[in-house]
Amino acid sequence: MAYQKPKLRGGWTSSTPYPLGQIPNPVILSIASSIVYSAAMNARDISGDEWGDIFAASVNGNHLNRPLGIVNIARGNTAWSAKTVKAANPARTNRVRLISGRNAPVFSFGNDDPFTDVQETGNQVLQIWNARVEEATQEYPHLRTVVLVRDMERFRFKIFEQQTVAFDPAEYTWTRNRRNNLEGRGVHDGLHTFTWQPHGSHFTIIRQVAASARLFQIKKPDALDPAVILNSLGYSDSWVNFL
Repeated sequence: MAYQKPKLRGGWTSSTPYPLGQIPNPVILSIASSIVYSAAMNARDISGDEWGDIFAASVNGNHLNRPLGIVNIARGNTAWSAKTVKAANPARTNRVRLISGRNAPVFSFGNDDPFTDVQETGNQVLQIWNARVEEATQEYPHLRTVVLVRDMERFRFKIFEQQTVAFDPAEYTWTRNRRNNLEGRGVHDGLHTFTWQPHGSHFTIIRQVAASARLFQIKKPDALDPAVILNSLGYSDSWVNFL
């Protein structure tokens, strides 16, 4: 059944284009057509910025392309963080690593040595993330993360959506690994959930693929001949003016 927003008394309606995690077929068909167009133009992969453009067009939103990555795309009071990851087999991909900004305790808390107390450093990393989420939700109450898992060889894809949430620092323990990065694991399940790199302050969230994920495959097009495209435009050497 297609999703249809109900009319409410008082004239107020949510600007959310569809319920969280229930990505409708028209959105996926729009995404597929954009992927086919990109491949036909001889693109061999989909960059993060291109994925942002593709998803924004599919939901009639604006691609803000903000560097922190919590709000990339906006439509009304709904916003998305758009992420894409490679996978050899999207169908079997259950967890994904999402680079989620630069969280720098040295800047935010004056923490000059992240290894003196790794638990405190990890807590600070999460506090920075939480502050960004809180700030974003003031403008966009419906805050989501949309992930495209891509296999460009077989042209198979999986897309899923989850709410972008804050994390309780008390629910995670932090340790230093052999690469001198910090890893955050759940107190109760021991699941590796975060990685933070002191060099560059890169913060990665490892997320479970949602059960509502949509899996699809697209027929892979042949790349268009540049000469044919130029001819269809009516291009000739007369277009060039030597200055």
